[in-house]
Parts: sequence; C-alpha cells; structure tokens
Amino acid sequence: TIECPDWYDVDGIQDYSLYAWTTDISQRTIIAFSPEDNFQVRLPAGDNETSLLNLVVYVRDLVGSVTQVNISSVNIIADFATINDLIDKITNLSSTITNNPIVRLLSSGNQNVVGQMFISLSQEFNQMNNDNLDKAISSGISAIDISVSSLGSQSLQQ
Repeated sequence: TIECPDWYDVDGIQDYSLYAWTTDISQRTIIAFSPEDNFQVRLPAGDNETSLLNLVVYVRDLVGSVTQVNISSVNIIADFATINDLIDKITNLSSTITNNPIVRLLSSGNQNVVGQMFISLSQEFNQMNNDNLDKAISSGISAIDISVSSLGSQSLQQ
C-alpha cells in the first residue's frame, strides 16, 4: 500500500504516479497511477541480478507541477508457484483456472491491478524465456538455430 496522506500542495493535488526500476533508472516503469493518496500496488519482481526494487512517487498538482518523492527500496520475491500454476492451468485448459490468484487479480476490473499484473507477468515470462535460451545454448545448441515465433504462428517444415 502506498500512502501519501500528509502531502500538501497549495494548488491542490491532482494525482500520484508510482514508478519502479532495478539498477538503471532510465528503465523505470510506471506501476500505478491514482488520484487518491492511498492505493494498493502489486510490485513486479526484479531480474535475476537483483530482487531490489527502487521506488519513486511523482506527485502532480492541479497546475501541472510535479514533485519527486523517493521511497525506500524493497526486496521482491517472485511467486513462481502461482505463476507455474497459471501456466499449467492455461496449458491444460483447466476448469479450475478461476481459482488461481493471478486470474482473480486479472478479473478484478481494477485498471491499476490488471496493469501491474501484466507488467509482473511479462517480466517473469521474459526471464523464463531468457533462462531457457541460456540453458539451450549451454547445452550445445547454436544460438543461430534458435528461433522464437509469435503466439498463434504455425511452424513451417523445411
């Protein structure tokens, strides 16, 4: 939960934006946006190099001025069991998919929550893909022989 209850601006506060990054601030990603001074967030896990996530809130007033407020960095641990459960249920077209916590969050109708989940999932899926590529290459498969095709594409036999 992000709370900014004591923030005051003579022009009035328009909104709050929360951004996060691991090691390179130029790679920061918006995590949440809210006109409220108290909002819940689901933070993405870091990369394989670090689980430390740096956070900053940008407070915008009604005339468009922005103030940056740094928040203490936090350590994040990915919930691989839930992610793997989601993958398994999608792969096997399980009727119990709605029991998965990720699916419940995606079904919440809350735009911030859905966006945060997509960010977290895409980062985790990208990391899984990179790990699989590294394993393939370290097992002797040439990087030239590895290709990634888009979802729904069909393989051409040569």
